[in-house]
Amino acid sequence: MQKSGLEAMANSITISIPAPPSVNRMWRSHWGRVHRSPVYLGWIKQAGLHIISQRPQLLLRAIPGPYSLIVRLRPRQPAADLDNFLKAIPDLLQAHGLIENDRLCRKILMLWDEKLDVDCRVTIRATRSYIDSA
Repeated sequence: MQKSGLEAMANSITISIPAPPSVNRMWRSHWGRVHRSPVYLGWIKQAGLHIISQRPQLLLRAIPGPYSLIVRLRPRQPAADLDNFLKAIPDLLQAHGLIENDRLCRKILMLWDEKLDVDCRVTIRATRSYIDSA
């Protein structure tokens, strides 16, 4: 059965969001000051609206403490570096209260998924240590 939207279990949350921007498109520099790019700001807004629309009222709390991530992305054309699309995701999850702090991530599995029916699906799982399964 395909997962869609947000699913919350005791130790797991799955959300669908727009594809994140590449880390190369997240930041811009102007007169020596670094700031978020318009592309990144637009994605933050759109992805935030996706999370809000999937959030069951009063049901969802942050994954407490250490967590692992599974990030599935629909492939992009032309082919891109998969790891360039990670950074924005934990920052977004923290900003929306789905994780306590992005520094608590213990494991990441990230993959291109040709069968994915959305741009990006993220699963957050509570984990006790660095070696718990994702």
